[in-house]
This record gives sequence, C-alpha cells and structure tokens, in this order.
Amino acid sequence: MRNNASNVSTLKNDNRALIFSLLRKQPMSRAQLSAETNLTKSAVTMITATLIQEGQLKEVGTSDTQIGRKPILLDIVKNYRYAVGVSLHRKRLIVSITDLGSNLIDSEESYTAQYQNSSTALRWICDTIQLLLCRNKISYNNVIGIGISSPGPLDYQTGTILMPPNFSLFHNCAIVSRMKQEFDLPILLENNSVLLAVTEYFCGSMGNYRNSMFVTIADGIGSCILQDGHIYRGFAGYAGELGHTSIDCAGELCSCGNRGCLELYATMAALKSRFGFDDYKKLVDEAYAGNNDAMKVIDYQATRLVCSFIGSINMFDLDSVILYGEFNYRPQLLFSKLNEMIDRQCMIRKAHSVEVLPSQLGTDAAAISSTSAVLNRYFEQQL
Repeated sequence: MRNNASNVSTLKNDNRALIFSLLRKQPMSRAQLSAETNLTKSAVTMITATLIQEGQLKEVGTSDTQIGRKPILLDIVKNYRYAVGVSLHRKRLIVSITDLGSNLIDSEESYTAQYQNSSTALRWICDTIQLLLCRNKISYNNVIGIGISSPGPLDYQTGTILMPPNFSLFHNCAIVSRMKQEFDLPILLENNSVLLAVTEYFCGSMGNYRNSMFVTIADGIGSCILQDGHIYRGFAGYAGELGHTSIDCAGELCSCGNRGCLELYATMAALKSRFGFDDYKKLVDEAYAGNNDAMKVIDYQATRLVCSFIGSINMFDLDSVILYGEFNYRPQLLFSKLNEMIDRQCMIRKAHSVEVLPSQLGTDAAAISSTSAVLNRYFEQQL
C-alpha cells in the first residue's frame, strides 16, 4: 500500500510540474493545458483547482483565440514565493531576488577586484542576501532557495567551483557548503551559461526550437545545449565549454592549456586588443556607414564564431544558435553574416534550416538567471 501511495504522490507531482512548465512560458486555458499535457480535462480542472486554492495559480482573464465562449486563462501567482540569486563573474558579483516569474525584485552589485580571497567575497554575498530580504520584507519561509551562477568547470556533487580560467578568486571554493553554514535553505550551484539558456528558454525565443545552443560571450565564452528543453551535460557535467574549443591548432596558447581557443579571438577584450578600438557601438555604427576598417572587424568576428559554431551544429544536429552578450547592439549586420556563412559552409543546413539569433534577454539577465536553478527545482518537485 505504501508503494501505491508513493506512486500516486509521484504522479500527482509530475502532473503539477507539467502544468507549471507550460504556465511558466505564458498564461493558458484549462483546455490548452489538457491538449498540451495529454491529461484529461477533468484531471486538469482538479489539479488547477487545488493550485488556485493553495494560492499558486490565478485566473487572469479570457483568451481571444476562440469564437463563442472565451476560455478563462490561468497564470502563476508570481509573488507566492521568491528566489535568491548569486551571480559570480570574473569582474563583478551580483546578488538578486526574483519572484516565481523571474521578475527582478531587487539586486546589489560589487566588484571582485576589492576582495583578496573568497572568504571576504562570501562575507559580502551573505550580508547582501540578508540586506535584500530585510529591505523587501521577505521572510525565509517565503524563499524557495538560493541559486549560484558561476563560470565552469564546477563539481555539482560537492557544490564546488573548480578552477575556471581567469577566476582565481573562487578557485576550489566549496561555495555551497560554506553558504549552508549561513542559510538553512536549498542552495544550488550551476554554470552561468546553463542558467542563461534556461532563462532564455522560458522567457525568450529559445522555446520555439527543439535543439538549440545558447552561447554567452563576455569575459569568456560559454555555451549550453538544450534538447527539447533538457540540458545536455555530458559525462560529468562539463559540457558547453565552447570558448575552449580550438579554431587554430597552431594558435595562441590559452590559460586552459590548449592552443587557439575561441575566446582568445572572439571576446570583446580579444577584439579590442587585436584591432585597437575602444567603443564597440561606435565601431558597429561605422560599419553600417560603410567604413571598411570597421567591416573588417565584423567579418573577422563572424568568421571565428562560425568556425566554432559549425562543429557544434554538425555534431549535435542543432536547429538554432542563440547568442547572448555585448555583441547584440544593432545585431542585424553581424547576424546576417553569421547566417550567410553557416548557410554556405554547414552540411546540416542542406537537411534543415539552422538559425543564428540574438538573445531576447535584457540587461538584467545575469541577475535574473541566477535564480533559474532553484525555480526549476521548485516547479519540478513542488516543494
């Protein structure tokens, strides 16, 4: 009997998770939820009635997509609970709070240069979490957990940041166990590219594709492959280090030990060092105006990125590449070149279309995405 009860409970949670996974993207009617989940209309009605009674769902008006009686739309109650995020970068630290809809409630930022070691940086992080919760009058009972976003590689089992290149402040830092000494909450460590990809999937354009690679370009270059919304992690969770794939086996030596790594050529810092410009936006404006020197930079950038993208597209049969970072200013010129090159050079394109698109995430993406891991855990497990 206990096994049967356990199975029923698991099935109930799975069905709730299915409904939440759809409503995280957009409000939907009960009939739409039934069609998308393959649950009966009566089952959907019972589940959503319980969630409304619990305060987790609400009715938000009617749909305009049907003639006759308009179906009532359901949506998640965004302020039912909150999530805390810690976003670690090579130059800055961000602590944030979001609601269940990934809407930013509050955040604070600091710069890594002022910290001599991980202990002093963690002290600021923990104190700032307390500050934000107090400032927004949010109790621990209403916090579903703390998500930590960091460059990889990471040890997910121990919650440890290993030795990401150019990130010595947090090398071999067991950040999860150290923060658990301060907070009695679920704490999850995740790669920053993975969390940005998940946020794009639920809040941006990535959900329209089945097999996508999300690429982040900042101080380094990372990526995450989502297959039908599921993260591809590889054997030990280290998949996605696109910036450390070589595009020139006889090229420059990278700090990771490899030669010719993509991020030596295609990050903003690498381009500025190689071509001597200071303002990328000004450079793009000049390229649109027909300046040949500016166009050479865009061509160089596109060529290096495509060299790496094509290998991933052919290897994983991707239908899209989403690019996030500083290069999304007036992106049409760069992205038209990327798509033209892939159309010309990529074998897979002969079988089906492959699109390279700019991310739809805004300037607060780093602060917002750091909570994605705990949001996923909450909606999947319904804790």
